[in-house]
Amino acid sequence: MAYRNDTDFFRVVYNIFIHTWDLIPVQVNKDGKKKLLEKGRIKISIGVAFEYDYENKWEGTRMHTTLRDFYIKYIMLRKIQVYADKIEYEAHNLQETIKQWLDMQARGNQFADVWEG
Repeated sequence: MAYRNDTDFFRVVYNIFIHTWDLIPVQVNKDGKKKLLEKGRIKISIGVAFEYDYENKWEGTRMHTTLRDFYIKYIMLRKIQVYADKIEYEAHNLQETIKQWLDMQARGNQFADVWEG
């Protein structure tokens, strides 16, 4: 898990899960040189969540809690919705960066199962 405090009220939490299985070593010719790589399957999942009032500044009384909920639902809602699109893009970019760092040669993408069924 990783998090980023964007404001003193608002935090973005990333849950990164990488699972590999069926790994077997294979020898390949890459750029004219024999290289030992691994063949297998990998699943990279990145979940993103927003955490509000992460320092619990608005938890003291029932009035504070009501004001916090009103602030989130009616004042910040549109800003949160717009910001969520940016965070989704960042999460996808993080996934692609991990794949590049691992020097993966993979098939498929995040939309591979959208039209199945």
